[in-house]
Amino acid sequence: VLYQINNNTSLKLIHEAIIAEAGNDLLLANIERRIDGGRMLNCSREAVRRILNLAYAYRMTEDKRYAKKATELMLYICSYEDWNPEHFLDTAEMAFAISIGYDWIYGYLSKKQRKTIAEAVRQKAITAATDEDNNWFSRSRTNWNQVCNSSLTWAALAFWEHFPQEAERTIEKNLETISLAFNCYSKDGCYLEGPDYWEYGSMYQSLMIEALESVYGHD
Repeated sequence: VLYQINNNTSLKLIHEAIIAEAGNDLLLANIERRIDGGRMLNCSREAVRRILNLAYAYRMTEDKRYAKKATELMLYICSYEDWNPEHFLDTAEMAFAISIGYDWIYGYLSKKQRKTIAEAVRQKAITAATDEDNNWFSRSRTNWNQVCNSSLTWAALAFWEHFPQEAERTIEKNLETISLAFNCYSKDGCYLEGPDYWEYGSMYQSLMIEALESVYGHD
C-alpha cells in the first residue's frame, strides 16, 4: 500500500494530510458527551474523524502513540451513559467510529479492552436499535435508513465474535430493510433529498457494501 501511495501524487498528499491531522489529534482532550438541540451528532462526527485518523495513522506507521490515543478515546466514549438513541443518527455514527477503530487497532487492544468496547456497542447500539421508538429508520426511505443500517452492519461484523446471534439478526434485518432506501434514487440516479443527503446516504451505503464484500466476498 505504501508503495502505491509513494508512487501516486494524489494518494501521497491525502496520506500525508491524514498523518498530519492524526498528529494534531494526539494533543486533543477526549470528546465530552454534549446534547445540542436534542442531538449529539457533532460529538459522533468528531469521533468518526479522530478515530479514523488515529487508527489509519497507526496501521500505516505502526507508531503506538496513535493506537494508544485511539484506545483512550474509544474507551471514554464507551463510558457515556448512552449514544443518544432518540436521535439514532448519533448512535449510528458513533457505532461506526468505534467499530472501524476496533477493527483497525484490534491487535493493540487487550482482551479486557476488547470486551469493554464490545459490550458498550452491544448495549448502546445493537440493543438500542431493537427499540421500536428508535428503529423507525428501518422503515424509512431516506438517508437515515442508509446511515443507520450501514453503521449497525459495521458494528455487527466488527464485534461478531462477542455476540454472534445478535450480530446475525442485525445483519439479516439490515439487508432486508436497506432495500427501501434504494427508492431514494430515481431512474437517472437523482436523489430524493437533494445532493447533500445524496452524498451522505450513498457514502454510508458504499461503506456497508464494502464491509459485506470484505467479509463474505459479496454484498
